Amino acid sequence: MCEATVLMDLRWRVNRLRVMEARELRHRGVQYVRARLERAGVGLAKPVPPTAARGRPWVETFSVDFSIDSYRSAAERILTGEFQLFGRGWILGYPPRWNRDPKHGKDAPMTFGKTLDYRDEEAVGDIKYLWEPNRHLELTTLAQAWLAAVGTVSGLAVAAALDYGLHWTIEKLSARHSAPAP
Repeated sequence: MCEATVLMDLRWRVNRLRVMEARELRHRGVQYVRARLERAGVGLAKPVPPTAARGRPWVETFSVDFSIDSYRSAAERILTGEFQLFGRGWILGYPPRWNRDPKHGKDAPMTFGKTLDYRDEEAVGDIKYLWEPNRHLELTTLAQAWLAAVGTVSGLAVAAALDYGLHWTIEKLSARHSAPAP
C-alpha cells in the first residue's frame, strides 16, 4: 500500500472509533479477541460423530414426472465447471476454486477467515462474485439429477477448508460454532 492510502485508512479508522459508542467498541473488541483465539484453536466445537439415530426422511417418495434431460444437462454443465452467477454463466472449474472471484479472476488468500477484510477488493476481488457460488445452489440441481438418473451424474467436490478463506469472515456463517459439544 502507498503511504497516502495507509494514512487515509488510519484517518478513517480513528474517525470511526471516535464516533462509536462504548457498547459497540466493547462488542468489536470482543469480536477481535475471539477471532484471534479461534485462529489459535481455542474454544472450537468438536465434531459430533454420526449416530444411527436419524429422523424421518423429508421426502418419502420422489416424483419422476418431469424432463430428466433438463436436469442432466444442467448437472453436466455444473460438473464441467460452469456456474450461473447473477444471470450469467461463469467458468469456475471442476472442482471449483471456491476462493476465486470469477469476475476479476482474483484468488482470495487462504488465511484465517475472520482476520480477512472482505471489503478489500485489491486483496480478495468482488466479494459478491466470491460468496455467491459458495451458497452452493447447484447442489440441489446435482441431487435432483442424480436421483432422477440413479447415479449417472457424479458428485460435486466441496473443497472449502474449514476456517480458512473468505467463507469464514462472518461469525454467523460458521454453524459449527453453535454445535453442541459431545
